[in-house]
Amino acid sequence: MFQNITENVEERESIKTSKVHLIVKEFLKVQNVMLMVLTFLVSMLSIEEEIAPFGLAMVAATLSSGVPVFGVLLCAMIGTLVGNGMSSFLNFVLSSIVYFALVLVFKPKVAVEERNELLKTGKRLFFACFLVSFFQNIRGIVLTYDVFMALVASALTYVFYKIFVNRTSCYKRLEN
Repeated sequence: MFQNITENVEERESIKTSKVHLIVKEFLKVQNVMLMVLTFLVSMLSIEEEIAPFGLAMVAATLSSGVPVFGVLLCAMIGTLVGNGMSSFLNFVLSSIVYFALVLVFKPKVAVEERNELLKTGKRLFFACFLVSFFQNIRGIVLTYDVFMALVASALTYVFYKIFVNRTSCYKRLEN
């Protein structure tokens, strides 16, 4: 009787260790590590030291193409903080929270197999960036400039999302 209990415990522990081993193995694939390094480098860039759409676009592209997103998100956060400062980092964190909330609440469409993105999350990314940029720039009177800059930042993030989703899908095809 005790032998059966210990065998069940040993089986459960071996299943848990094999799952952890598979997760770590997937996380440390060459393509994923290259993607994390590229995300770190790209997220350090900004446009006119005001708009930093690259990190969030890369995170959304990896989420849409089925690549593990945790490492990419962490690299994008560190790169945004190092390259663009605390205000851009807070903007990135808030935008990513709103983006992930929108993805979780409103389930994205699953794309056709021949397409480059598995999940269509571009609209949610645009809306999340617009909301954060718009509410960040409101200070009393709403200016047309603030609305325009929120639209520009959101459009740039969406455009780079589309560019990056084509590249990350190439990495996914190399694995298969």
